[in-house]
Amino acid sequence: MTGESLTEQCLSEEAIIVENLTMAYDEQVIQQDLNFTVKRNDIFIIMGNSGSGKSTLMRAMTGLDRPVAGDVYYSCQSGRLGYWQATKAEQQRMMTQYGVMFQNGALFSSMTLLENVSMRLAQMTQYSASRIRKIATYKLALVGLKGFEHYYPSEISGGMQKRVAIARAMAMDPPILFFDEPSAGLDPISSKLLDELLLELRDSMGITMVVVTHELDSIFSIANDAIFLDHEQQTIIARGHPKAMLKDDSNPYVQAFLRRDREEKKGYKP
Repeated sequence: MTGESLTEQCLSEEAIIVENLTMAYDEQVIQQDLNFTVKRNDIFIIMGNSGSGKSTLMRAMTGLDRPVAGDVYYSCQSGRLGYWQATKAEQQRMMTQYGVMFQNGALFSSMTLLENVSMRLAQMTQYSASRIRKIATYKLALVGLKGFEHYYPSEISGGMQKRVAIARAMAMDPPILFFDEPSAGLDPISSKLLDELLLELRDSMGITMVVVTHELDSIFSIANDAIFLDHEQQTIIARGHPKAMLKDDSNPYVQAFLRRDREEKKGYKP
């Protein structure tokens, strides 16, 4: 964008602004000069080939890994103060803007589903035990798990475990949810049901979602917008709706990813 920075154009419809973000491990640059916005109520997809830094980007956006340069702005509610410029107290306040579902679900096996969802409420609020229990029960019902409150993760299917992780991410009613490969390890039917749940939550609750995924069915069925990270150029090489990217044949790497065209791109692995 020219003339002014993204933060100077901070508008109410923008839930997240990523500006000039560069990430590296030691001397190895992973991605650099990333600039994009995520609009409110969108399902925004981060995609790219293997090793391109999709999960690393999500970790930088959620405060888990500090970037080398650049910053992340949430909903302009921080007075245009980026997360990585903020004090610890300010970062804690910004973290209430989002919930995170990790790739493996990260449920505690020794806790019931109700206890897993209740944990952050107990840590972050002064609510009574009764109120926490009611909220956690409601969140489980929202993801289709009413009646399973006292089950343990080992007693339910992989798809149900993913739903528990979503309920836990929603526990504090954040306006933004992050998902790292939410369909990983699921069969096609369970994956489709999970996509339908995300769409339902987006439409009924107005939640903005950022999803790291390589699953084509999910990409084409749930995305409003997307970016494509390239590991060779170490930056964003395509931006827009995945269906529009599919029609644009100017970039063979994006086409290979979206078409899974291994004959034309020998050795390419999405």
